[in-house]
Amino acid sequence: MHRFVKICVVGLFALALSLGVAKQPFGRVSNDQRLGPDSLLKALEGIRFDLKHVYRVRDLSLRRDSMTLTLDRGHLIFLEPVSGVVTGCLFWGQGTLVAVPPEKI
Repeated sequence: MHRFVKICVVGLFALALSLGVAKQPFGRVSNDQRLGPDSLLKALEGIRFDLKHVYRVRDLSLRRDSMTLTLDRGHLIFLEPVSGVVTGCLFWGQGTLVAVPPEKI
C-alpha cells in the first residue's frame, strides 16, 4: 500500500488551524474593516479562491504537538480574505498525516 495519501479537502485548513499555522491573520485588521455578525456571515458565504495566491508545494511539513502534516508535492491555493483575514486554503496533491494519541489505547 502506498504511504502517500491523496488529499483534496477544503477542510484541510481547519487542520492547519489546529496545528497552529494560521493563528494570526495575514495582516492587521483595522476597526473599519471589522464586520458585524450578519455581514461577516454573508461575506463568508460568498468566499472564493484567491487566484493570485496559488503555490506549488514540495516537502512542506507542519507540526503541532503530536500531529504532523506533510505535504509531499502538490498545489496550495488560499481563499480570499474576509475582513483582512485569510480563512482557509485548499491543497491537492500527495501528503501524509500522522497523529499519535497522547496516551496508549
